[in-house]
Amino acid sequence: MILSGPFSTNRTKEYSVLTGNVLVQRKNDFKQSALIPHLEELGLAKNLSFVEEEKTATLVALEKEKIEVIKTAKEKKEITSTISSNNKPSVKTAPLKIDVPPVITPNITPAADVSKRKIETIQSVNFTSDSLELTLYDNGEVDGDTVSVVMNGNVIMPKVGLSTNAVRKKISTLNAGDSIQLIMYAETLGSLPPNTGLLIVYDGTERYEIRFSGDMQKSSAIVFRRKK
Repeated sequence: MILSGPFSTNRTKEYSVLTGNVLVQRKNDFKQSALIPHLEELGLAKNLSFVEEEKTATLVALEKEKIEVIKTAKEKKEITSTISSNNKPSVKTAPLKIDVPPVITPNITPAADVSKRKIETIQSVNFTSDSLELTLYDNGEVDGDTVSVVMNGNVIMPKVGLSTNAVRKKISTLNAGDSIQLIMYAETLGSLPPNTGLLIVYDGTERYEIRFSGDMQKSSAIVFRRKK
């Protein structure tokens, strides 16, 4: 900073008027100037403009430094908060477990209503062997017919699905007495009612073919009598 300007002195009895120019240039540290101590003695140092500017500059610098410190602290807090948020373990919600009760298929007893249905004897057969072999087929078109075979009140072939494939069963006649009743009990009627099928009976070398039918109201029966 440079201060310059003209000056003049007062005329006295001893000295005449002096005029000239004054040039004051600020040094790096104006306090080291030889002029400052004299101005301080006169109480004029505080009125110098560059002293005021230094104070103002110092205050501005301090205020700026304070703002920077506050800003840095705030940014540090935000970064810390972000890191803490990122380091926070994620909470996984366990899937809701819904207990679904198992589907229970009702256990329907074979030939459950055999006593309620009308029994129609369609054929009588004489036998001589100690055992009979029974073979079941669907009679005609396979449509999903299912039958149970009841021998003297006991189910011996439960829920047999009739098809073109033979289903065989050998039964003993030793303890059956002189008469055997076979009831063909319709469990289902298939897609083409009534329930129909073919029963082939082997008595030793003898062979018998018996066609039967039934529905939900009646059942076909075959009676076997021991030949003496």
